[in-house]
Amino acid sequence: NLPSGDYNILISCRDNAGNTATNVSTFSLDVDNEYPFVLRIFKSGNNLRLKTNEEARCFYKNDENRQCNFDINSGTSMSGVFTTGEDGKTHHSAAWNPSLNYYVKCKDKWNNTNECAIIVHPGS
Repeated sequence: NLPSGDYNILISCRDNAGNTATNVSTFSLDVDNEYPFVLRIFKSGNNLRLKTNEEARCFYKNDENRQCNFDINSGTSMSGVFTTGEDGKTHHSAAWNPSLNYYVKCKDKWNNTNECAIIVHPGS
């Protein structure tokens, strides 16, 4: 696991005749260790809509007892997986039920996952 930064790698090759070629390759590495977060939430028609700061998959549960204490892969997937709007942010939606609370978690393509992206109380 390399940290973010600039790196130089020395590459050396030798053929069967004993000829050697050596060169340095340089690259920059940006590591994403941050989980996605909710920028905006709203009701549109009969849907709950979320906008995240990066491409992500969001899942929810309506379990009052467990709240955000659920395995993200056991949650209900929100639609809009990795779809981006004109501003390059990701949009998600789920059917709106004003009698249920939504406990939402999101993860990005690198599996950075938040503990609880947002709790939505529609009746509040």
